[in-house]
Amino acid sequence: MAPRRRRFGLSWALHRHNIRSAEVLRFLQALHRHRPHGFTLIWDRHGPHRAASVATWLGQHPRIVVEWLPAYAPELNPVEPVWSHTTHADLANLTPDDLAILEGAVLDSLTATRRQPWLLAAFIHAAELEL
Repeated sequence: MAPRRRRFGLSWALHRHNIRSAEVLRFLQALHRHRPHGFTLIWDRHGPHRAASVATWLGQHPRIVVEWLPAYAPELNPVEPVWSHTTHADLANLTPDDLAILEGAVLDSLTATRRQPWLLAAFIHAAELEL
């Protein structure tokens, strides 16, 4: 029997406004195109994540597993150390002249983080999640 593969990934979509369920759906659809055999989402309980339209779409894709984080538990959310690393390490001394420069720097940081599987694993383990 082959061991169960556990690869951590980091996917994102940046928006200049608060996201709604429509953006969540577009993100999930794009992610599903890149990972058609399924994946696990580790999600907080942000409103758009819990929207009826999102739940309906997820119900139609049983290979996508959602692991819900407890409410009001940011210390369990592995995204928190990702953002901390981005803001306090990669962008610590950045003084962008405009939003486009900041957006580019954030994308560069997240892309670099994505390419370091050991770092992603450390963020998961720091959150003390049982996977």
